[in-house]
Amino acid sequence: MLKYLCFILLSATLLVACSPNNVTIDNSYEKYFAQNNVRGTIAVYNNGQSNFIIYNLNRYKDSSYSPGSSFDVLSSLIGLNSGIIPNEKKSIIQDTLQKTFIGTGLSLDTAFASSSTLYFQQLSRTIGEKNMQYWLDSIKYGNKKIALSIDSFWFNNTLKITPDEELGFIEKIYFNQLPFQKRAQNIVKKLLIKESNASYQLAYKTGTVIAENGHQIGWLAGWVEENKHPYFFVINTEGDKPYNMETIRTTILNPVLKGLGFFEGKK
Repeated sequence: MLKYLCFILLSATLLVACSPNNVTIDNSYEKYFAQNNVRGTIAVYNNGQSNFIIYNLNRYKDSSYSPGSSFDVLSSLIGLNSGIIPNEKKSIIQDTLQKTFIGTGLSLDTAFASSSTLYFQQLSRTIGEKNMQYWLDSIKYGNKKIALSIDSFWFNNTLKITPDEELGFIEKIYFNQLPFQKRAQNIVKKLLIKESNASYQLAYKTGTVIAENGHQIGWLAGWVEENKHPYFFVINTEGDKPYNMETIRTTILNPVLKGLGFFEGKK
């Protein structure tokens, strides 16, 4: 998203794009990362006004990392679109599975919710390198690299993506703008939803990987919607000690969104 824009620096705290898009830098968000003993970036994009609020712009647009289980979103889309996975309640057919899975009945919705590495490794092997590369190239996902690791390229630091690209990917899913069947995109959107009530809808996918420097990298990307007005967000974190992404969501994402007026049906 941002990488396609030309920016004019107006002050230390405000950037305005050469397009109608604009970016506000909010360094007050740093405290939420510090509370979790991590560093990182967060961006919230107001689709209706094309406005960004970002903490740590350089990391957001210039640094790339393995997506970890946040890549399950794209794997699921490919599996559903190709017919390998008939629907979210159906297991991958038995003859495509290694013995580990025979008789387990693991369905897509269960594997997606638990970020089952084994499930998505087998799905990737079933998709195959040629087809996987086709889709990475078609949607321009990150650096588009598989190398020689069809069943681990998304968490072994081969495939990498910037937070900016990850946010753009999530936005396209929401609006059914990816080159997949609408049915496949709708199923994955349903899988992403974590909370849905009369006031708002909160949807996201997390991911965790170990970078080359041994630090833990965390991802959280999704959207919050109130009164049919979606806002998209991405969080990327890094710490030299293990940490829990669900805690990160609670202590970074929630106060940021509440500060913007969400969760009360007032947006």
